[in-house]
Amino acid sequence: MRCWWRHGCSTFEGWDTTLASLERAWDERGPFAGVIGFSQGAAVAFLLALLAETADRDAIARGVATDEPEPREPGEPTPGSRKFASLDFFILCSGYVPAPSPVRNPHGIQPCAGARIGENTSPRACLVLAGEKDEAVPARESLRAGAWFRHAETRVRPDGKHEVSARAGDVDAAVAFVARHFC
Repeated sequence: MRCWWRHGCSTFEGWDTTLASLERAWDERGPFAGVIGFSQGAAVAFLLALLAETADRDAIARGVATDEPEPREPGEPTPGSRKFASLDFFILCSGYVPAPSPVRNPHGIQPCAGARIGENTSPRACLVLAGEKDEAVPARESLRAGAWFRHAETRVRPDGKHEVSARAGDVDAAVAFVARHFC
């Protein structure tokens, strides 16, 4: 099965490779305004939201306005402390908070037993799409991930499974959500 990382006892095996790949994509094609993720990809999106918050805190600590990108030449990599800072919204489909919850330390995002993510903390926006019949990621776990965002919207379908829904109502909700936060 394909995955972004494998969960070990105290590490996310492969997370460093995943993060390096995302940073490379960011430098080559970014910055981006939002992220859409499904299942473990939604957990990755959640981690990117944490990194965006870290970038904001680092910028504020340096006295840099967080809404102004640091100048850089085309093709020049974004400094590590500013990666993912432009992310304003997240769409989490059948997502979850990686457990143990990730926290920031000097080596980046690492798992830490017993760490908690507060509710209503991130100023970014999030749309949670979940299904009551999802056997892989229960809807309550998806809602828990969305609870971290101050501006969270949820759509829980009673007949929804572990999927990215293509139903008109869900697609319309996603399009409207992006339009509100990006356009």
